[in-house]
This record gives sequence, structure tokens and C-alpha cells, in this order.
Amino acid sequence: QIDGMNVGSAFNGGGVAGFDYDTANAQEIQVTIAGGLGETDRGGPAFNMIPRTGGNSFSGTYFLSYAGEWAQSSNLDDELRSYGINEVPGLIKNYDTNFALGGPIVRDRLWFFGNARTFGSASLVPGLYGNANAGNPNAFTYAEDRSYKARNANSKLIGAMRLTGQLTPRNNLGFYYDYQKNSSAGAYKQAADQCRDRGDDWVALGAIGGFGANSPEAGNQVWDDREKIVQGTWSSPVTNRLLLEAGLSSFNSRWGLYPGAGADQSIVSITELID
Repeated sequence: QIDGMNVGSAFNGGGVAGFDYDTANAQEIQVTIAGGLGETDRGGPAFNMIPRTGGNSFSGTYFLSYAGEWAQSSNLDDELRSYGINEVPGLIKNYDTNFALGGPIVRDRLWFFGNARTFGSASLVPGLYGNANAGNPNAFTYAEDRSYKARNANSKLIGAMRLTGQLTPRNNLGFYYDYQKNSSAGAYKQAADQCRDRGDDWVALGAIGGFGANSPEAGNQVWDDREKIVQGTWSSPVTNRLLLEAGLSSFNSRWGLYPGAGADQSIVSITELID
């Protein structure tokens, strides 16, 4: 929940979302562990985040973190090699930067708080390279091509804004907008139309483990789309004993995992079973 209204999953908790909630810039976070309460539509624990609002003075924060190949060591030794483990996951980069600013638009009447954030990571997939037989309808087996390597790559670009207006001493209005652009995996061929291009010696596709292993050209891993939350609220303390509140909340997600741009989709996928 954000500001007491449901966001981020289907009705009755029947779905999940890849939305990243900005807890670092939250004014308050509430966690309820009792189930069956009147203010929630599902049982079990409930998480509610209250975004910050601006005030009559300007204030802001900036955060930056970065790690590269220099931040990782290796524990690969002869014993691991004897088990057939010849590579370890390799960190390429991991970064997170955020700028937030709040203050008055009209003093004592209208305030804003906004933030811009981008974060992401990239790491090598150990032991996974390209497929020399990719696109060849006469050869369905995987043949390792060491001219390019597979990697995991994910990033997000986030922009959020909250406006708060005091119309009268007893009437308060709020507006919240949170937009997130997702970029998971990337194109199979260079200069293809996708959020992340392919490198000269790497491609952001392919996987080992998890839900199964697949070579880069067979990876349905690309999420190149957006999610957004839009909310409007009104509150009015009628008396010292009666508070009226109303709100409208919308969560919109263009969710889907797609093949890398440029991959040949006319060839039927083949699963190899190894004894």
C-alpha cells in the first residue's frame, strides 16, 4: 500500500509486481501483522508506505553508490575446478544514485516533494557463452561460441512527485505520481530496437539455473517497458472526533518477458536433456 491504498499487485493479493517502492524517501512506513482488518482487502501482513511531503523550507538529499570489478574477489581454487566449476559469477558494475528535493510552491498553501533515481547491475553468467548454431535450422544443438559471453543486466529509471495543497484550514488535497522505466536483459543483435544494446563481446541474454538454462538466442528475458502509480487524496478534520478521508489509486504495469530483438523466432525451441 501507498498512503493506505493498494498498489503493486492484483486484487486479493493474487499477483506480484516488479515495482520498486521508494522506502528511502518515505515519511513513514507502517507494517501490520494482524489479518482481517477493515482497512485491507486481504489477510496476513500489510505494508503501507507514506511518501514525504514538502514544507515551507527547501531541503534535499543526494545519494550515490558504485561498485565495479575491482570490488570483487574470487574463491575459485583447485578443489572447485575438480568439480567442474571453472568460472565464478563476475561483477561488472552495481550502482544506485538518487536526488530528492522538497519545498514550497506557494508558502503555507502548496508544497512539493520529488525525487529522481536510477540504479542497476550487470554481472557475468559463469560458463555461458553464445551459440555457434544460433539461427541455423539444420543444427539444433548448442555449440559454444567463445567470441561473446552472456551476462545478467538490469536497470531502472524512476521519477516521482508528490504535491500537497491546503485549500482551507480543514481541507487538504494530495497528488502522487511515480513512474518507473524498466530495462531487463537486452537486444540479441547490435543496433536493434531495445532498451539495452548488445556489446561487441557480450549479450545480456541467456541463463543457467533457476527456471532452466537457455542459450542467449532462446532467452525470453527482456522487460523493456514502464510501470506507474497515480494517486489523489482528500482529507478533512470535521471535528476533533471526526476525520473524513477519500482517495483514488491507480497502478498500471506493462509486464512481460520477451525475446531479445534480432533473435530468429522462426526456429522452434529445443530442450536438450543431459543425463
